[in-house]
Order: sequence, then structure tokens, then C-alpha cells
Amino acid sequence: MRRFVYVLVPMVCAVFSVGALDLVGDGQVRAVAVVGEHPAPTTLTAANELTNYVYQMTGVKMQVSATPVPGLHVVMLGTDYKAVKTDEVCIRFRDDTTLELTGDQPRGTLYAVYELLERFGCRFWAPANETVPQLKALAVDRSFAKVYAPPFAWRQAYGESSCADYRWAVKNRLNGTYWGQPKMPDNWGGKVEVDVGETLTRRWVKASVFFKDHPEWYAWRDKEAKRVPEQLCTSNPEMLAQLEKEVLMFLKSHPDTKTLSISGNDSDRYCQCEACKKVRATEQSDSALLMIAVNRIARLVAEECPDVRIVMLAYWTTERPPKTMTLEPNVTVCFAKLRDFATPIAQNEPYMNALLGWKKLAHNPLYIWDYNARFSNFILPAPAADTIGPNMRVYRDHGVAGLVAQLPWGTLADWVDLRCWLWGRTAWNPDLDSEQLIDEWIAGACGAGAPLMKAYWDKLLKIRKGIGPYGCDTAKWLTPEAMLECYDLQNRAIAATTRDVRTHAQVEKLSAAMLCAMVYRYKDLLAHAQAEKRQIPERVALIDRLEELGKKYRCSTYREWDDYSNMIKKMRAGEI
Repeated sequence: MRRFVYVLVPMVCAVFSVGALDLVGDGQVRAVAVVGEHPAPTTLTAANELTNYVYQMTGVKMQVSATPVPGLHVVMLGTDYKAVKTDEVCIRFRDDTTLELTGDQPRGTLYAVYELLERFGCRFWAPANETVPQLKALAVDRSFAKVYAPPFAWRQAYGESSCADYRWAVKNRLNGTYWGQPKMPDNWGGKVEVDVGETLTRRWVKASVFFKDHPEWYAWRDKEAKRVPEQLCTSNPEMLAQLEKEVLMFLKSHPDTKTLSISGNDSDRYCQCEACKKVRATEQSDSALLMIAVNRIARLVAEECPDVRIVMLAYWTTERPPKTMTLEPNVTVCFAKLRDFATPIAQNEPYMNALLGWKKLAHNPLYIWDYNARFSNFILPAPAADTIGPNMRVYRDHGVAGLVAQLPWGTLADWVDLRCWLWGRTAWNPDLDSEQLIDEWIAGACGAGAPLMKAYWDKLLKIRKGIGPYGCDTAKWLTPEAMLECYDLQNRAIAATTRDVRTHAQVEKLSAAMLCAMVYRYKDLLAHAQAEKRQIPERVALIDRLEELGKKYRCSTYREWDDYSNMIKKMRAGEI
């Protein structure tokens, strides 16, 4: 058995702070991180993170030990703890000389460390952008205690910042993995993975395998007067038998499966054969067609694998519940609905009606597949991060079990670091004030450029109108005058941060949004400038700057399934 190797720390004699447990004082170490003889992998990671940041804050190396060291206070990590909820953290004093950092395994202890570090003033704004205060002493008041568990057991932000750096995702209390991103090693807490993807015709009864020989298994479309491979015909008993066969084979070869998605393909082309038409006419939603397959598989799985939960994605033409059909008890619904992201969901009646309809129909708490990204162009201005927090409180209040959000991709995506950070913070604690969090992020992430970037953010919120998932038109709300004002604010913020690499990089990345908008709308901008007799940058200079930023910050994409370099090529060719 592999034994933990620890460092013996010499006895330290010191006068400790009254009423507080000292970690560091007068430039000397006052405590040791104790992990026990056989610590869990995440406990070791937690101890290393604690001592690493203590060193960054104070310049004093706090050691990790298997056992207490005479003369030093004890910070005991990963002690036995009976958690009530997933990812629960516990920070408490065992006695006057022993502070415990523990929680629900495998992540609770690690999260407890970050809770403590944030109490000391550390902030994790984005990958490669952290605030670590410089302190001469570190102490924890002995009256301090905290037990907390997030309301959502599954918290996944599928965006550039969260997926590019799993360490940052963990610091931001995100625990989910989807489409393999981010990769969460076991010693960093591992992953919570919920199977919520579009699986019918892709994973189950694959069109690439069966459509040629069994077109009758797939959707009939009246307009084309033929079968198409995008969706299944759930009125076909042979298809359902094949689906059952495949699911049983999968579960036998994957006995650790906890959730299993039976969900339609990413298409609105559901079956219009006579049998399926009758179902839809009665139920008034394509969700009824999907639920035929979902309930069939749910009944089978309840007998064969009773611990497995079937997940149904209610999305696009299946986002509305059926009129009369019911769900089997072992089905969980994951609700997904595209919408105007600038409007809080509490003010979106169709969204709330559908969410509450599924809540009423389902036997189990819902999952949410959310969005806060303009998929047609992630770079263009899309100021909608402020609705994330209010939406999170609605989800919490309606008992949602877990959630994933599709957020922007690309290092130059508009406010992507803020959105991923804010998603993690409010998924962890929905009661946090979103406006205050945004102000805090801008101040900490943008440094000397913060006042200018805050003015830029406030300007965007004041003028925005409707931020949806598709389309690149900003003309309805972003005037040429506003573009020039925002461009000036960003350039001044860049100049203000030139002496600080960390915040300068953040502000530079944020400047790409307005550069992109100015290229898209250059004719409008030029006409305004000529009317006002103002100087503006040449279009080619704006494109050159976007290309420079893309290379500098290794921006990989600008929209779904398309490279950032292609945007630059299209701009130069006049296609954008």
C-alpha cells in the first residue's frame, strides 16, 4: 500500500493572536495542514491548494503533514463528515488549536478550502486571472463556522473559460462535464455527469446504420412525401423493439450507468405519419411522440435496472408538455428553451408556462439546459450576463436538481469569462447579488481599467434590446454613436492597464466585441462619421486588430462549428 510521505516541521514558539487561530504571523508559519495517514486524493489536492495560496499571499510555506506537529496550530483537512447534501462544505473549529476543513466527498473538502481562501481575499476571475492579496498575517477567528450545500447537485457551464481549465472550473464550484468538457480528474473531485444529449437516431437506432434498410423506422414528412432520417417514428413497434434491444445491451455492458438519455435528435422534423399525427392532434405537442419511446424504455429499465434514471430532453418542438400523457416514475425531464437572454425568465410567460408544466407532470425534480450565448457570432456584443443570477433563483425556487448552460466559446467571446464565473458563483449560491457580483468581477478582473469597463458595461445594459441565440444584427440597439463611445472607453481601459499583464489581457480580450461590431456595421459607422465629420479607424485596421488579438489569445472559434480564422477571411473578402 502506498504511504503518504509528509514533512516534519520544527517546533515553532510564538505568541498567537487572541481569539483567532493563526496560520501565518510575523513572517512565520503558525499552522500545519494535516491530512491523516491515508488521505483521499482530493484531500491532498485541497491541502496543496491551501498551502500554495498561503505561500502566494504571505511568502511563508505552510507544510502538509500526516499528523499534527507540536507547537503549531492544526488545519485538519478531509476529516470524517456526514453530509446531508451533495458537495456540502463544513468549516469548523474542533478546539482552540484545530480548524477543520471538510465536507461531502469527493469535492466538499476542496470547496471548503476555496471558501476559506475567498474569505482571505483570493478571487478567481478567469483562467490566468486571479487576485491574491499580499498579507503579513493570516488568521481565522475562532467564532467562524460555515456549513453550506449548493441547491443544485449538477452545475455545468459549457463555455470557453470553464472548459479550458478544469482547475478554474473547480475553483468556481462547477462539477459537471458534458461532451467530455472539461476533463475533471479524480484528484480534483471528479465529475458529475448527467446524460442529457440528443440520442435518438444518433446513439440509439442510428440512422447511419438502419435508415437504408428500415426507412419505415424513421419520420415521415408530408412536404417531402417520404421518410427522413432526422427523427424516429415512435408509432413503429419494430423500431421500439430495436430501441429496447440496444438499451438493454448498453446497460449490461455499462453497469455503472446512473442516467440514460432517451431524447430526440436536434431537429424539429418529427414524424407525420397517420398514427403519429393522431397522437399529436390529441396531445398538441411533439413531446408526446417522444414520450412514447421514453415511457416504453422507462418501463423496461425499471424492471431490469431499477437504479437507472431515464432522462428526456424537452427541447424545441418538444419543449411544451403534452395535454394528457403522463411520465413513468423513473423519468427525469431536462427542460431547454431558447429565448431572449436579456429578459429574466420570470418575465417570460411562455418559458415559465412550459417549465411549470413539466414540473407538474414530472415525478422528479427537473434538470435545466440553459443558454446565454449568441451562437451566430460569439464575439459580437451580447450583454445578457446580468440575467444569470435572477434566473438561477427561479430555478432554485422551483426545486431544479441540476443544470447546464451553453455559454460562449472562444477566448475573445463577449464577456465569456464573466459569464462563466457568474454562472458558477450563482449556481453555487443563487442568493448572491448579481449586480454586486458583476461590479466585483469588473473591478477585480480589469484593475485600473475597471471604471472605464464598468462605464462600457453600463452603457450596453442601458441601450440593449433583445439578445437572442441567432442572428448578427445589432442595428436595433447599437447605434454608430454608441459604438464609437464604447470603442473609446475600451481603448482608454487598454491604455490604463498597460503596466499590469493580468488585467491588460482581460481588457484587451473584452475589446474584441466592439471591434467586431464595427466591422459588421462599418457602412453605418462610416456614414455617421462623415455626417459628423469625425475620424474613425479604417475597416482594414479594425480587421487587423481582430486578427492580432485572435493570434495573441489563441481564439479558436467565433461561432458554432467555425474557426475564428474563417471570420477574419470573410471580413477581408467583404462577406462580413
